[in-house]
Amino acid sequence: MTWLTVNRGCNFRCEWCYAAGTGYDPDDDMPFELAMEHIEIAKQVGTKKMFLIGGEPTLWPHLFAVTDALRDAGIRSILVSNAFKFANDEFWEAYQQHPCDAVGASFKGYDAESLFQSTGVRNFDAATRGLRRICELQRNSVLSFVYASAYEGHLVDMVRYAKECG
Repeated sequence: MTWLTVNRGCNFRCEWCYAAGTGYDPDDDMPFELAMEHIEIAKQVGTKKMFLIGGEPTLWPHLFAVTDALRDAGIRSILVSNAFKFANDEFWEAYQQHPCDAVGASFKGYDAESLFQSTGVRNFDAATRGLRRICELQRNSVLSFVYASAYEGHLVDMVRYAKECG
């Protein structure tokens, strides 16, 4: 199993995120050629799974090409994402043509206010739509969250929301 950090850009601004230290710089995107070199090496050493992480890897322009390359190499792809971009219909249609084998979706709130407090994002409906789409398409996917101060006293609310998303 290997991890490939493909970018530092993100559509959220989570208070605890390590990508904040990089300034979410889109110039820190991994070049496609370098990702392909990593896939070739991973294949040569017998890697069975590769986690794609960022920042937010759904913002990386090479995601679908790399997903396809991993499938061709016989390596399972697991996308670690906040799933927000899955709410975008155009992206969703394209993702379904080039899906990862699984998604680890990290959700950031249980209602509009908790999402805003932890990420600075106000569109709770889109966050929910993205999470539900992933759960419906890929039953082997996992929802997870980081228990942060914004959720203190709301663990049950977080679990209930995850269950509602699938």
